[in-house]
Amino acid sequence: MKIAEIFHSVQGEGKLAGAPSVFVRTSGCNLRCVWCDTPYTSWNPEGQERAVEEIVAVVLGHKSKYAVVTGGEPLIAPAVAELTARLRAEGLHITIETAGTVFVDLACDLMSISPKLAHSTPVDDPRWAQVHERT
Repeated sequence: MKIAEIFHSVQGEGKLAGAPSVFVRTSGCNLRCVWCDTPYTSWNPEGQERAVEEIVAVVLGHKSKYAVVTGGEPLIAPAVAELTARLRAEGLHITIETAGTVFVDLACDLMSISPKLAHSTPVDDPRWAQVHERT
């Protein structure tokens, strides 16, 4: 998986605000929102290819019971279901932060969905463009 960064911080929003968490920020997004605050994971994806085993080891090294998989758009990462299954097997509480434009069957305790509508521009890819067609 292309990972921009993995870091330990405090969840700043939502139901788990204040919870010490390990954030796994995937790189790449199927949208091009003009207000994006992480262009290094969307418009210009940066990071390194990392194996799921390596990501899990780094997360476990932080000794937190909360893992947040975010992006970019984490649900387009090819191994996201495998990653969440491995994190679940280690007993972590998993939050997914997503735009809600892609469905993946995966391990998740809390899904934080920030819907994007017609004012978001999908990547020039027919798989994503169909999701955003106006009727």
